Amino acid sequence: MIEEGSTVAVCGLPGSGKTTYLAALWHQIESGEIDTQFKRGAYRSEYGYINSLRNVWLEGREQVRTAQGSPNNVKLDLIGREGENIALNFPDHSGEVFSSIWADRECDQTLLDTLQTCSGLIAFVNVNNFRKPIKLARLIEQARSLEELQGNSEALPESGQNVAHNQEVWSPSNSPHQVMITDILQCISSAPISAPIQKVAIFLSAWDLVSDQGVSPEQFLTQNMPLLSEYLGGGESGWDYQVYGLSAQGGKYRSHDSEDPLSPQLEELMKLPKPSERVRLILGKDDMKDLSSPLEWLLS
Repeated sequence: MIEEGSTVAVCGLPGSGKTTYLAALWHQIESGEIDTQFKRGAYRSEYGYINSLRNVWLEGREQVRTAQGSPNNVKLDLIGREGENIALNFPDHSGEVFSSIWADRECDQTLLDTLQTCSGLIAFVNVNNFRKPIKLARLIEQARSLEELQGNSEALPESGQNVAHNQEVWSPSNSPHQVMITDILQCISSAPISAPIQKVAIFLSAWDLVSDQGVSPEQFLTQNMPLLSEYLGGGESGWDYQVYGLSAQGGKYRSHDSEDPLSPQLEELMKLPKPSERVRLILGKDDMKDLSSPLEWLLS
């Protein structure tokens, strides 16, 4: 049985879809439009913040990025399958506090408190904007091009000329996202954080943009983020994991303050009689709508 007051940590880099998931999850539970693992319980908590997220989602608008600082603690009063009352906590931390674990080797105190008391972890990766690693073949090609340039004295710049004025200065934030997520998960499970979490659900958000590739979410992870896939599946990470493809919007939404007319795709989404049906959640070959089903697995 799921414990009263269980906390689920929602982890992800900026723009990875954490807040959108919470908005769509709450709409499904509160509206009762579809069958979900959890039902709405008595209103014992403050719902102003999560209701504002839900309204933005219903209007087909992108969520405003979560501001840095103290997280917005989303607390949902729910009823489980066995009729038990459950209060689930979802501290909505900004993506920057997770980036800081990788880039600055620092963990915000409020995030540390969340990680050390939570029962499960959801890690978001946006498949539309994740930074892929540079393949070895490309590095070899670049090295050969540089050798050819160095062999041609006429092509070389004059002494003192800046040859890298158009090149981006490297920083940890320029790293491939799979490297960052893998390291963050390692930091969470290792000292000094040592979070007592054993289960992680990997959410590949914006799944509607890659769903036509004919691969499962786990296959997509293996093909596009092999380091993260091998870390999770190698048997030594300590994580029990599942990989989901998530489309919490169903398509491209308008920006938060846009006054532009709806795109044809968004217009079709807005016509659906049940907004909950915009959602797709893929696990293996299963194509689902219920965004609360991973929570049942995480907390069981």
